[in-house]
Amino acid sequence: MQRLGIDVTFVDGRNAQEFAAAVRPGKTMLVMAESPSNPHLDLVDLICSAQSKGRSRLSTRHLQHLCPNDLTIMGLSIVLHSATKGIAGHNDATLGVIAADLDLINDLWAYAVLHGANCFRHSTR
Repeated sequence: MQRLGIDVTFVDGRNAQEFAAAVRPGKTMLVMAESPSNPHLDLVDLICSAQSKGRSRLSTRHLQHLCPNDLTIMGLSIVLHSATKGIAGHNDATLGVIAADLDLINDLWAYAVLHGANCFRHSTR
């Protein structure tokens, strides 16, 4: 990530205060968490992490079937669901589904069309 000029700070997702302490005003652009975590099933306080005002908040949902809920209600900007595990196990397909507001979805769609990110029918069996 450093090659791209992106600094990453890792925190213990089980400690909500670490999210707030890691945010650098004017620099932090994204707060990202996975809850429940894989493989340990640790829970992240997504509401507390979402209170990092002025930043995009993303939660990955690889195990969404364990905690089905609408995370956008909690203040998260983006919810990334792993469709890979639900559709094809672990290694024969790579697919994600994004839930976000319509403006962001339109921006992401434009990027995907330009760069060719799609679920190619021959990459899954």
